[in-house]
Amino acid sequence: MRYLSTAMGLLLSVCSCVLLARRKWSEGKSEVIHACAWSAFLELLALLVCVLHAAGVLGPQIRGVSWLILALSLGAACAPVRYLLQRKLDNGAPRVAMRLLVIARDLVLMFFAVFTSFVLVELPWNDALGAMPVTMACASLVILGIIFALLYLLFQRSTFGIAFGALLFMGVGLAQFFVMSFKGAAIVPSDVLSLRTAAAVAGGYEFSLSQELFGCLSAAALLAVALSFFPGLVEHGRARLASVGANIALFCVGAVGVSCLFSNVKLSEVIDTDTMCWDPVGIYKYQGFIPSFVTLAQNLEIPIPEDYSEARADELIQGCADEFERSQGASRGSSGASAQFAQEKPSVVAVMNESYSDTSIFTTFNGTYDGARYPDALPDALLCGSVVPSVTGGGTANSEFEFFSSASMGYNGAAKMAYTIYDLSRVNTLPAQFKELGYDTVAYHPHNGANYNRTAVYDAMGFDEFHTIGDFAGAESFHAGVSDKATYERVLERLEEDDDPQFIFDLTMANHGGYVLDNIPEPYSTEVSLDGMGDDILSQVDEYIGCIKRSDDDLDWFIDRLRALDRPVVLVFFGDHQPGFTGELNDMLFPGEDQLSHTQRVHRTPYFIWSNYDIEGSAQEGERLDMGLNALGPKLLQLIGAPMLDQQKAVLTLQQQLACVNVNGYMGSDGVWYSFDDVESPFYAASEELRTIQYRFFGSRVQ
Repeated sequence: MRYLSTAMGLLLSVCSCVLLARRKWSEGKSEVIHACAWSAFLELLALLVCVLHAAGVLGPQIRGVSWLILALSLGAACAPVRYLLQRKLDNGAPRVAMRLLVIARDLVLMFFAVFTSFVLVELPWNDALGAMPVTMACASLVILGIIFALLYLLFQRSTFGIAFGALLFMGVGLAQFFVMSFKGAAIVPSDVLSLRTAAAVAGGYEFSLSQELFGCLSAAALLAVALSFFPGLVEHGRARLASVGANIALFCVGAVGVSCLFSNVKLSEVIDTDTMCWDPVGIYKYQGFIPSFVTLAQNLEIPIPEDYSEARADELIQGCADEFERSQGASRGSSGASAQFAQEKPSVVAVMNESYSDTSIFTTFNGTYDGARYPDALPDALLCGSVVPSVTGGGTANSEFEFFSSASMGYNGAAKMAYTIYDLSRVNTLPAQFKELGYDTVAYHPHNGANYNRTAVYDAMGFDEFHTIGDFAGAESFHAGVSDKATYERVLERLEEDDDPQFIFDLTMANHGGYVLDNIPEPYSTEVSLDGMGDDILSQVDEYIGCIKRSDDDLDWFIDRLRALDRPVVLVFFGDHQPGFTGELNDMLFPGEDQLSHTQRVHRTPYFIWSNYDIEGSAQEGERLDMGLNALGPKLLQLIGAPMLDQQKAVLTLQQQLACVNVNGYMGSDGVWYSFDDVESPFYAASEELRTIQYRFFGSRVQ
């Protein structure tokens, strides 16, 4: 029925539009255009619903699909009704009265559209909507009202603009629902700049609409049908031109005014909205999507440290670098490693393993799973422990950025994607540093090179070569893509065919979410249990654990091959972030604890630095040290005796006080987590020094 009704509606729409178009333009060409436009708009909506159903997004449990398509198709076919109503009003009502009537009608329609759009944005995903403060709800309605007013003018004061706005915000609500379902995250401004990446990785997730979400879709679509029958105020001749010009002028003035308002009036200062970067989902639910999104968008620029000057920053950098040379750099081991490096440069392989984490930090699932094998399986590591990425559930590129740049996203501000908003050609990075030391620099990533703008960014950061999915034809696959082992094979081939020192970055893909593919083969398939946890999340856990088991085996194989190589190689390995479902595990198993510490548990992944040769001054006994990803690169250089930049020495000096730093805050040397704005913290001064230093060597160079 649904496909038949769409076809019949399309046929009737075409016929009605042709009949209308045959009328003389002098008899009302504007009415004809409007009627035909509404017909096309509604029929496209009907076709969209058909496509969604055919693609499986509208599952068999969704009721009312046929009726929605029928309503849209009939609405499209009834374009002449709008024309007839328009002619009736034009001929039967005084011009002034008609003008006032239309304006009053449109104001009422806009009021209801604004309220409806607020519901459509929040209802699909916000289960705390009833607890939202009145001030936040009013802020959402005001912002929506401004947007609808601009759309109303842009669409020449027609109901088309009102319908478009309602459907637009319904799409925002649905998008947030899917992001919440897949990644347990909120949509942030930098995500808009990464839409290509989101589309490229979306195939691994299962799309489906609940009956409630379909209800939102239906409400918005039927609103469009209803609006299509409301005639507008149609001008002719010079009056038409004057009306169009006035609408465009008012739109431009309004757009400029809104832009100035956005730039100069901070929502966080007006109604006390907060970025709360350590819990974006929670703050989105409390404040509402629109106030939260606008607040983050107004804070995209890197904040300038208080009392900042380049001279003061340079003084701090030099002071920290001197302190490093007096302490860590003056040790016998450090000088021995430096001499060894000068004599023979080792190749360095950095593996950022997609979603690699140790779920045993939450639970052993009633003893059915003990956690990831690494780094415990490597007793001869130079250094190992946990890193604290600034992302969880996604946002891989920010983990890369922190590792390559030695800069923490914590001092850049929340909800930013460094690869998509900054020019990194002017920033010191590990690839450029190794290239300067005479290394060949190569990156492997078995996926789309355009994701997160990597093709351009890698070139800007100093990589000589970047091998993407097209270079992995015929490679073994596992779960979400090319297996870890297949990428390791390419790394080994490179090491074996080229004797020059190499810096190789390998970004794996196999463990990528979502974990609903049901494609884990024996012997990696597993079945864990956890009291009180539903089957839905446990099935995701099962699939994820199967991925980690395979990653561990592939890593065993890779390290064995590196041990056998007749050349010095250093391997640094770390997970980019945890999978999205760990947030639910965290909330279930650790309720009621300090929010910052609670949040940091889902910002923790394993790492290790290992070599296949003896490095002077290192015991290589698996010494443990937790750190932020911004410190991992400098620590790698220190351990192998490679030359370091002053800002890298500064990072390691301040690490003595700031053990771990990420977007949520920092852990002091006392083992306690602090927020960046906690002026009572004993490490607040050290944190502000690191903020100033980072701004000098990163922030001031990308503004």
